[in-house]
Amino acid sequence: MKFFRKLLLKRKTANSDEFKIAVLGLGVFGQAVTRALFENDIEVLAIDRDRDLVNRCKEFSTESVILDVTNQEGLAKFSLQEYSAVVVAIGNQFENSFLATAYLKEIGAKYVIARATSEINRKILHKIGADEVISPEEEIGHDLGYHLAKRKNLHAITVRGNYCISEIEVPAKLLGQSLPEQIFEPQNDIQVLLVNTINEEGALHSMRPKRDTILNPDDKLSVFGDSEKIDEFIEEFS
Repeated sequence: MKFFRKLLLKRKTANSDEFKIAVLGLGVFGQAVTRALFENDIEVLAIDRDRDLVNRCKEFSTESVILDVTNQEGLAKFSLQEYSAVVVAIGNQFENSFLATAYLKEIGAKYVIARATSEINRKILHKIGADEVISPEEEIGHDLGYHLAKRKNLHAITVRGNYCISEIEVPAKLLGQSLPEQIFEPQNDIQVLLVNTINEEGALHSMRPKRDTILNPDDKLSVFGDSEKIDEFIEEFS
């Protein structure tokens, strides 16, 4: 992703011994960022209030900590102002993202990258001082839509390690149904990025799924996550 490439460029211009990143929020996106940083030999601190998510990140982070990211006193203990950048990877809980970003700027964090899920969220995060605001779903969705349009036989794109973007058939149990609620939870192991439908003219139409989106037999789902988790999802609803 563009912001990740920027981080790697920042490392080239910084003292490698002092270059370190903190990631706040360890859902699918936060874990992917943490793993990618760790695999690129970057010191990374992973923080989330969910014990299971923190334990999951222990094997691919320098340090992982159980902490509510809206706890200002707790954040202050980790001297985040000494980190090269802090990524606020929280998605669906905008209040938490807002508070964490505000606290980070208040304690003097050098460079805060905040995640936004809507245009109004993006504007607010910029106003409270976020140095960079990213929309990973929008960026991935745009790139994926482009690849789908250009490569009719696309089945999967490997993103990093076991993480990939796959185009799958709608599982049988979901035909005529909407996506299960768990798909929209930020800590879920996979995310459905796009529902791809062929319209009456035979053209591909891709849209971001909503809770009330009904899935049809000819639809395809563009799914992001660990390849094993994607397989489990397919098996569960087949």
